Amino acid sequence: SGTSISYAGEYVKIGDFIHLFMSATNTAGNIQISSYVQFSGVPFTLNNQATGVFVTEDIDIKTRQGFVAAGQDKMSLSAGGSSSGTTAIYATASGRLS
Repeated sequence: SGTSISYAGEYVKIGDFIHLFMSATNTAGNIQISSYVQFSGVPFTLNNQATGVFVTEDIDIKTRQGFVAAGQDKMSLSAGGSSSGTTAIYATASGRLS
């Protein structure tokens, strides 16, 4: 949730290894994932679950850091961010392709 969020994503594929990156940003400072969110449309099918890192720019709020998992053609993020101070969420995950 949040006001006027912009999303971006990219990937790097080397052989059967893929590294995914996504970001969500806004200027209102109210980006928050209250439970979890799942993004579909990863352009490759992952063979097994990939794990990664989820950080916000307000890194001093350590309880708001989350986890990232990717599997099949989806990337999932756990709860994180804040309705008062988070203007960016960054997530990465790496794994092998089918």
